[in-house]
Amino acid sequence: MSLFRALHYYLATAPALILRTNFWVLPLVFINKPVLLKTDLGLSFYVTNIMEAWVINEILLHKQYEEYYTIKKNDIVIDIGASIGDFSIWASRKAKAVYAYEMDKRLVHFMEKNIQHNDAKRVILKAKRALSLDKIFTENNLTKCDLLKIDCEGSEYPIFENSSDKTLQKIDHIAMEIHMFDKTMKKKRKELLNRLRKHFEVIEHLNPVRSDISFVYASRK
Repeated sequence: MSLFRALHYYLATAPALILRTNFWVLPLVFINKPVLLKTDLGLSFYVTNIMEAWVINEILLHKQYEEYYTIKKNDIVIDIGASIGDFSIWASRKAKAVYAYEMDKRLVHFMEKNIQHNDAKRVILKAKRALSLDKIFTENNLTKCDLLKIDCEGSEYPIFENSSDKTLQKIDHIAMEIHMFDKTMKKKRKELLNRLRKHFEVIEHLNPVRSDISFVYASRK
């Protein structure tokens, strides 16, 4: 990925973080102090590093996962790789329910704090690994999913491999990161995209900063 492209991306997107949050609190994270990052969306999040703040910038201020589908009232949303809860909490403002999966204990701790701080009662936190879409649908008694958001650092492959076409047909929209960290993942990426194209209209964009990550948006045909 070219340095020019990365620089252009950061220059284009950084102003939102500066203009729409209390960004001046962020230096405190360098002394291991969690800070409350306040946004002009009426939501605030405890963050512990600059990357978490930047993700809030991408996901909430620039609506990275809503480029092709906007969450609607009474939607059912599944969030795999929920991190500190930014997307889940944002989605819960309109969605009927958000089923949020996160297995990292540190992230779960701060997600719980953020859920409580934002009074996000429609976020159902599942502090465990998501193994398959079939299991998620079964354990939550779901019959449909309006939006499936995934960012789980390569675990998207086994999740889909362990999920049936029958369950995929219950999902209307997907927004996810696909990771290509090695040759095996690159091969699995092609297989996953080919499978998704059987059920969805698929659009893929390369990450503007990293060539080993892409964003995939899929909408049911």
